[in-house]
Formats: sequence, structure tokens, C-alpha cells
Amino acid sequence: DTYLGLVERVEAGQPGDDYQRGLVNYHARSYAPCIAAFTRHLEGSAETVQPNARLFLAWCYEGVGDTANAFGQLDLLANTNPAQALIERGRMQQRLVQLAAAADSYLSYVAQFPDGSEAVDAAWTAANIAEWLGEPETAVSRYVAMAEQFSWADNAAEALFRAGWLSVSLGDSDTASSPGSGQAVF
Repeated sequence: DTYLGLVERVEAGQPGDDYQRGLVNYHARSYAPCIAAFTRHLEGSAETVQPNARLFLAWCYEGVGDTANAFGQLDLLANTNPAQALIERGRMQQRLVQLAAAADSYLSYVAQFPDGSEAVDAAWTAANIAEWLGEPETAVSRYVAMAEQFSWADNAAEALFRAGWLSVSLGDSDTASSPGSGQAVF
């Protein structure tokens, strides 16, 4: 309904807020008008630009398959919000099945923003990716590092379990019985 209302307003020549237009178009998966609206919004006064407009613009470019411009928008987002830009880069790479690159982005996030709100999930996902890619040694070290660095996290015990389980599959009973090495890989 919101999208249809927006279409009627545009067809009637009624002015509208470009940020809101971009949001409506994004949620309706109407990416070309979304790109136009967010681009106009970002060209406006710095005082009125919404902080997440560039992120939505990146997602719109991703929606039309223009990954070069999508990543370019994340690069620009890094100027004002480097933590969000880095975690979103990892997520976008993961959606694009660029798994090794996604893991690198997640590990960079953990290294640069160890107290960031996404650090635990980024460390966990980087370990999962190594496991998915058939790199059990790397997965073990990432799970152990995640559990050591974020021992308070809900999935720290599961990370140690997965490290032990993978170590058994590698025939490494020493690591399996005591996966904590005291060394962080992040």
C-alpha cells in the first residue's frame, strides 16, 4: 500500500522526501527508483542526510546486481561509520558467495572493533566459513580464538565443542581434549 501510494504521489507530481521515497522503493524491491531517490537525498545538505542512506543505496545497487557500485557505497560509508561498513561488506560478500573474502572482512572487523556489537557474530561466522570451505585446521583455530576472546558469549562453549569435534576428525586428539591454545588468531 505504501508503495502504491508513493507511485500515485509521483504520478501526480507531488514532491516528496527522497529518503522516504528511497526506503519505500527499497522495501518494495524497486531498486532503480530507490537508487535515484537515495542519490538525490545524499546530494542534499549534510545536515539533513540520514546516516544510513548510503547503506540503503549500497543494498539497492546490490539489488540490481551492480556490486561494484554497492561496494563503492560501502567504501564511502567507511568514511563516517567504518565499523558498519566493514561488517556490511562481509555480509554482502557472504550473500554473493564470496566466502573467503567475507571471512577476511569479518576477521578485520573483529581485529579493528573487538568491542563492537557485531564482534562475536563476526568471529563465529568467520570460523563457520572456514568449516564450510573445508578448512578444518583454520576453523579450529578460529573457533578457539573466538571462545577465548569472547568467553562470555553464549556460543563460546559451542565454539570449543566444534573445535574439539573438528580436531577429532583431523586425528588431533591433543587439541580435541584441550582446544584452548592461549593464542588468539584475530
